[in-house]
Amino acid sequence: MPEILWPPQAPIYPIRNSVRGGGVPDRVSFQTDSNIPIDRPLITAQVKNYDITLPPMARADFAAFEDWYRTTLGMGTRRFVWLHPMTGRFALCRILSGDPAYQEQQVIKQKIAVSFRMMVLPNAVDQQLYLINASSVMVAL
Repeated sequence: MPEILWPPQAPIYPIRNSVRGGGVPDRVSFQTDSNIPIDRPLITAQVKNYDITLPPMARADFAAFEDWYRTTLGMGTRRFVWLHPMTGRFALCRILSGDPAYQEQQVIKQKIAVSFRMMVLPNAVDQQLYLINASSVMVAL
């Protein structure tokens, strides 16, 4: 099954200097019956979470983003291919659940900014399968 791509109506790049995040805690600690604390790996893969803010987009583009989130992503439960916010390489991502799942803010008349928390999954993405065209739209080859 082909991977889901970032929606073409939404900005492909987050606002410059707005991305924050990094590696998630990857171990769990617990007490044994003998009161000796033990640390164990929680996961073997390195996942990273980032706070993302997109540049303001037109209302129609925001509506397309909402439709993509609701239908194509199955209310945010599916992964998608987008650019890694730190490396700029194609990566598998997932919008993390929250309340709300994404925040919207009208910043300029007729323009809405969207922010959300995103996980970059450790799965390798073949960089030769995707490109960003001259219109700044991600396409699969």
